[in-house]
Amino acid sequence: MSLSAPDIGYLRAIGDAVRAAPTERDRHLAVQLALAIARQHRLNGVGWPPIAVALGVDHMELGRWRLNAGDAKPGAGNLPPETRPHAALAAPDSPHQRLTNAGWVHQAMSASQSISQPSASNASSPSSGLGADPQILSGRSRSVMFASGDPHRGRNQFGQEAAIIRQLLTLARVDVREMACIALGELALHLNRIRPLVLHLAAHNAFGGIYLSLDGAACSVAHTAILDALGRAHTPPRLVVLTVCHSAQLARALVADGIESSLGWPSEVNDDQARLFAAQLYQALGSGAPVTDGCAVASSTVAQRWPHLDAAELYGSRIF
Repeated sequence: MSLSAPDIGYLRAIGDAVRAAPTERDRHLAVQLALAIARQHRLNGVGWPPIAVALGVDHMELGRWRLNAGDAKPGAGNLPPETRPHAALAAPDSPHQRLTNAGWVHQAMSASQSISQPSASNASSPSSGLGADPQILSGRSRSVMFASGDPHRGRNQFGQEAAIIRQLLTLARVDVREMACIALGELALHLNRIRPLVLHLAAHNAFGGIYLSLDGAACSVAHTAILDALGRAHTPPRLVVLTVCHSAQLARALVADGIESSLGWPSEVNDDQARLFAAQLYQALGSGAPVTDGCAVASSTVAQRWPHLDAAELYGSRIF
């Protein structure tokens, strides 16, 4: 894979923001942003050397950034095919106004850059995505609760999916709370405690049950039990994302039970497909796009790589 002309221009603008940073803290924020965007290009197969060239830094300098951020050693930049994640994130067309509040970033990154993203006109809407006005979020926190079931039954890697979401939304100042190997009884408890805007549930589904955890072991939970657990939440999430095979019917039932919007898969979905979809979806939501636009971008990107995969289905009477 190679970088497009808009990608190169965008990365160069971020590199300029790093070099123009007036304080060490500002430089640290800019480097974080540069690495977040660079990682997404790497997930799509772009090598570190062309990314360094686009940023306007030498490969060793970029390597130092990665080491300071806790990334893998520079020499491990070319991942073997069997371990390489599959994702490609479109950069937001705003000069990251929602990712940092530092004015120097806006000056360093030209607002005239043309970075394509669907429905950019909706990005500044107060009710769009996760960057909504705090008054809109009254009674709940600007957070995503990532809950995962027992990974052993399906040999899943839910932690990598959670990490991608966390890295993307941290820059958008959205808190991501991770609950690994969650038990059914914990769902309502943590939803009432955190009051998240989004619940992201990743779990293995087999024989009509979703595998959560109970006393340290996998436990199959019926879809109706999931509905009951969310029904006990005093402040239910506005959006439920199900990274679960054959979960479209559950997503539809959640909306019928009062959840504003829910997203599920009509057939099987593997870890690579789920990570790519989640990365695209939360990149869009973190930059302020509506859920409909984020889902469309994510579905389009996944379809390019897996054209025969049944697309995720979004339900809701109010798709914010």
